[in-house]
Amino acid sequence: MKTWEQFIGQRIVPRGGPAKVSGSYPYPSDIQLDGMLQARILKSSLPHARIKNIDVRKVEEMDGVACVLTHKDVPSGFIGPARDRRILDSVVRFVGDYVAAVAAVDEDIASDALNLINVDYEPLAHVFDPIDAMKPGAPMIYPPDNVLRGDPPDSTFTLNRGNVAKGFQEAFKVYSRNYHFHASHGMALEPRCSVATWADGRLTLYDTNQSPYHVKDALSKVLQLPAENVRVVCQATGGGYGSKARVQPYHFIASLLAMRTGKPVKLWFTREDETLAGHISPEVKIDLKIGVTRDGSLTAIHERSICNVGGWNQLGDKYARLQARTAATLYRKCPNVRSEAYAVYTNTPSAGPYRGYAERISGFALECLLDEIAVDLGFDPMDLRRKSWVTKGDDLAPLFPEEKVFSVGLEECVSKCVSYASTGVAGPPQDDVLPSVIRGTGMALGIKMLGPRLSPSSAGIELLKDGEFIVRIGTPDIGTEQQTSQAQIAADALGAHLDDVKVCYADTDDNVPDFGIFSDRSTAAIGRCVIEAALSLVAEAKGVAAEIMGEQIEDLEVSLGRIYSKTHPEKNISYAQMASELDRRGRKLSARFSTNSSFEGVHGFASALVQLKVDALTGDVKIERCVVAQDVGKAINPMLIEGQIDGCVAQAIGSAIYEKLVFEPGKVQAFHETGRVLNPGYLDYQVPTILEMPEIVPIIIETFEPLGPFGAKGAGQASMGAIFPAVINALSDAVGTRFYEIPVTRGMVLDALRRSGKGILR
Repeated sequence: MKTWEQFIGQRIVPRGGPAKVSGSYPYPSDIQLDGMLQARILKSSLPHARIKNIDVRKVEEMDGVACVLTHKDVPSGFIGPARDRRILDSVVRFVGDYVAAVAAVDEDIASDALNLINVDYEPLAHVFDPIDAMKPGAPMIYPPDNVLRGDPPDSTFTLNRGNVAKGFQEAFKVYSRNYHFHASHGMALEPRCSVATWADGRLTLYDTNQSPYHVKDALSKVLQLPAENVRVVCQATGGGYGSKARVQPYHFIASLLAMRTGKPVKLWFTREDETLAGHISPEVKIDLKIGVTRDGSLTAIHERSICNVGGWNQLGDKYARLQARTAATLYRKCPNVRSEAYAVYTNTPSAGPYRGYAERISGFALECLLDEIAVDLGFDPMDLRRKSWVTKGDDLAPLFPEEKVFSVGLEECVSKCVSYASTGVAGPPQDDVLPSVIRGTGMALGIKMLGPRLSPSSAGIELLKDGEFIVRIGTPDIGTEQQTSQAQIAADALGAHLDDVKVCYADTDDNVPDFGIFSDRSTAAIGRCVIEAALSLVAEAKGVAAEIMGEQIEDLEVSLGRIYSKTHPEKNISYAQMASELDRRGRKLSARFSTNSSFEGVHGFASALVQLKVDALTGDVKIERCVVAQDVGKAINPMLIEGQIDGCVAQAIGSAIYEKLVFEPGKVQAFHETGRVLNPGYLDYQVPTILEMPEIVPIIIETFEPLGPFGAKGAGQASMGAIFPAVINALSDAVGTRFYEIPVTRGMVLDALRRSGKGILR
């Protein structure tokens, strides 16, 4: 593949940036249509109950109410691949589960109507803790088992390499710890919103989701509509982080309300709706055991993780699979690995992907315990990891023994981060005389396992008659600015001017199916399709140019919008001239390329170094500097990558020391007594603000990934998995004792200081 690379690697300003910062970017919540109805969803106040009867007669008699839906009024089949979720069900399984929906002429009437729906519940036994849910006799969320069983059915997913029992016998020392990661929420700025229209037998859904083609296929199947009669448009999501991946019940509710009324319907979530009934990041409990030799080589890793997927499975089974793979892949040189992952139903809100997915949770436990081992045995923490981490050319046994890891930038990532450690962070002068201030430094590694061809993608390119190109891709914009990076990829592959390349995205009428934008897959997966489509179009364009100029195809080359003769440079034709000539002849130039499923995959890597200070008097933690080095393959647009790293820092700090969903009555020993979230909004759910953000040093490490476009990988998630264990390791370094539960609160810090003897108050 020939590459011109005029625009690849350039710091191109995001095309959507000006509209976003000016407030003119069109989100679904901004859509206003004539006669549009407003829809709201009634949510369960009980964690587990059967609906004995639901009376909507008062609502149907209200002025301004256009339609009411209950479980009796919608298709009764399952709506997703997990086969555990219906549009509306006769059983509710968590506080916030959907009970009924109303469409009315305005928001106030729709909200008032919900209060008039009379629901007669039969309360059922409930369970909130995933470990309790696995015990014999536990209340069944979906009989006959609360565990999503895999094959073999002893867990959701089990991975074995070597013999861990033998590995532990060979170890000089064995370490065993238990880790607890509390439920949290992505808190995307824009809550969910769907606008559905129904006209002439055709359904159109403007939505905030990450998988428009998946939503289209599900709507077509469940609502029994021809595929060509369903259109899904998802050009802006206002943040996703995995929570808006795949189809969900509200897509069908908005669509059915529009189909029943014949009018446009807007279904929007409040902030509380988003937290309760949208999608949360799961609570996970991990038992981790690691064996190590005298020289620091890992002999065995045994991980048993229990993931609370809540009341229905939003990719919880996939979560388990990736979590089980993390240790075996990141520490490929460890000969004996066993990972057992359990995805468990409980009567809590639905949980699933969140930025960094399962790798960040498993990585948190791994990176914290490896740090503890290194300190205990007197090793440099990175030297200990270096003995066992994955290197270029390693295979992916036991899952994919024939597949190789083509690019690994861990050594470079660590080297760049370590070079900053010696510089330290100079605190304010008053810190020098305050006995309560103590400092700590910590490091950790991160991995993101993704597959550009593991899930299908496609792209189409067309030369327009004015000489511009239209690139069509299937994913929406969730902040990764694919409309910018894919334009750079296309411009270089076409040999065109960047300003002549326009990108249309996330409209299923463009017919460029794509699995979705998540797991760092889009740059690699879609970019590969864009390149192949572009090269195909260039080959066709050369054929036309050869005909027009009287040259041989092999003697032609393209550069910055023109096709030249290598032997007679004065003979050339611009894309604009060619397009005009083709239009005169009634011809067009276009090409498309699609990938099929395979086991090929791309792996992103990162390291993070965190420097912080702790006030031993108050327990306050201040992150001072976060250095993050990420292996991105080829950097398509460094500016966009740095933005992704900045986002990872903010969310990782939140995960480490701030963010936790608190359930009534707010005590761990009485966890989820009623199942209601007590902090569903920004005022109560503590998200880091600009005041809590540290100095961020983003470092881009370039390798070459042959499966990606121009050697590129994804860039949005590997850093997430490195940063927050680095925060915890830095905290442990400062305080003098280890933390096994996150987020680490001020109270936990003060308790740790007292145990280690570093506290001011005794």
